[in-house]
Amino acid sequence: MHPDSCDEQGRIALVVPVYNDGTAVRRLLEDLAAGPLASRLTVLLVDDGSVEDAPRPEDLARTGLAGRVVRLRRNVGHQKALAIGLAEALRDERATRVAFMDGDGEDRPVDLPRLLDALTGSGADIAVAQRQKRHETWLFLAFYTVYKPVFTALTGKRIDFGNFIVMTRAAAERLSLMEETTTHVAGAVLASRLRLVRVKSDRGVRYAGTSRMNYVALILHGLKSVIVFSEDVLVRLTILFAGILGLGALALVVALGSKLSGLATPGWLTLVVGFVLVGCGQAAILVFMALMTVISARRTNNVTPVELAGLLSSRDTR
Repeated sequence: MHPDSCDEQGRIALVVPVYNDGTAVRRLLEDLAAGPLASRLTVLLVDDGSVEDAPRPEDLARTGLAGRVVRLRRNVGHQKALAIGLAEALRDERATRVAFMDGDGEDRPVDLPRLLDALTGSGADIAVAQRQKRHETWLFLAFYTVYKPVFTALTGKRIDFGNFIVMTRAAAERLSLMEETTTHVAGAVLASRLRLVRVKSDRGVRYAGTSRMNYVALILHGLKSVIVFSEDVLVRLTILFAGILGLGALALVVALGSKLSGLATPGWLTLVVGFVLVGCGQAAILVFMALMTVISARRTNNVTPVELAGLLSSRDTR
């Protein structure tokens, strides 16, 4: 019998990436242990190459939660740590559900049962937390406000969720075999074409410390979500380029007609030709850059979570 056909009270493999944030994770584990899902959880703390305040196996033992610490041989970043955790979670054949959440408290443990209920009740493949109230700086909120419509314009997709998700085992297995998952988890979820159910959720407040996501990392994270759909972006930019060429040709015809009919002022035709050449040249450069991005993504992003876990996971600490 496939795990997804088992009783809905099966095990939940919860993947939590951690980087120098053990203090916050210990608070998270306490809240999870006090919650209604404690007896069903298997927590995988993915230590993303921490050099200080790393998660410890005794943190799990002290709370009574089942699980283990997965040590990575080097720091690979939040998204790859999640992807490796996904592959590790699927090693447990008892797990009928796989969940991702951050360990700093901004993904609230009280919302985990809500996501699970939505997944079970809707028949969807993945339940995602759709953010409502946020505790962020105005600059972050401004970036996010601009990012969402730009992402939609470039890819044709709507992204309004992050990494706080719960999925069926079948969905987890599909994502574990997708190269996109190691680049951007939310983007891979959209690219997977799996059925989603969105659950409104307020963002929590950090348990301890401050966020390590600076604005350079934030912009890079946004760009990675677009890279997942680089081929779609290339098609849209090619269509845009064709449209610009068509408008340029029309402008040249109108300008030439005005010149021949004597209606144009001196220098008018030269000015129009200059604008058309500049516009078409910039559009061509944009399409060329998009093409190079697609080629680069194909060459470098060719490893699945399962393969990455084999390369970077050290022996699990239980």
